[in-house]
Parts: sequence; C-alpha cells; structure tokens
Amino acid sequence: MLWFIIILSILGIFDASYLTTKHYLSEAIYCPVGKNCETVLNSVYSTIFNIPLALFGAFFYFTILILALFYLQTHRKIILQAVFALTLPALIISITLTYLQFFVLYALCAYCLFSAFNILLLFFSNGFLLFFKKNNLS
Repeated sequence: MLWFIIILSILGIFDASYLTTKHYLSEAIYCPVGKNCETVLNSVYSTIFNIPLALFGAFFYFTILILALFYLQTHRKIILQAVFALTLPALIISITLTYLQFFVLYALCAYCLFSAFNILLLFFSNGFLLFFKKNNLS
C-alpha cells in the first residue's frame, strides 16, 4: 500500500508540474478529452494571488512523496498522521474544485479530475495504513 502512495505522489507531481509549467510559459495545454482544460485553468478559480493552484498541488504531492519515503525508512505512525493531516484538507479542496468545474464553470479539465481522483486514492490508501494496518504502531 505504501508503494501505491509513492506512485500516486509521483504521478501527481508530473500532473501538477505540467500544468504549472504551462501556466508560467503561457503555453496552450493539450486537453486529452474535449477542449475544456483551458476554460478551467484560465478561470478565476485556478489561481490564488496569481499563483496557479497546480503549483500548490506540486508542493503537496512532493511533500506526500517525501513523507512516504520517510515512513518507508522509519515506520513511525506520526508520519502517516501527518499525511492524513495533509490529505484531508486536500480532499476537501479537491471536492470543492470539482464541484466548481461541474456546476459553475460547466467545463471539465482532465488533469484536474485526475488530480482529484489521485487525492481521493491517497486519502483512502493512507487511511487504510493509518487505521487498519496493524504493523504501523512504532
């Protein structure tokens, strides 16, 4: 399960880094499904103080990756608790942003939806390790 979290984190870093790079280079984004990625990523909801949410996402995923690798070495429960403390608000934010895509913008971004699903998987995978796996109590 921990390797799953590591892989999800790496995928999240690639996803968020791609969007961040395109934002700062002002380049068009390849949208694998439809043409709504630009609508979502250029909306008022895509930045905070002109910083793209994708950059925050890249830092989030990088932090989760570092914590997961640290847990791999130490098996300390507090690390899983820290990941939980990060993934819970990330999940709430992700649900909110997904809601905005569906019901306010009427446009869907495949990269954003991938990230939302990725965060959901991270949340539940970490929750499983934290609350159900018995070998993480050191």
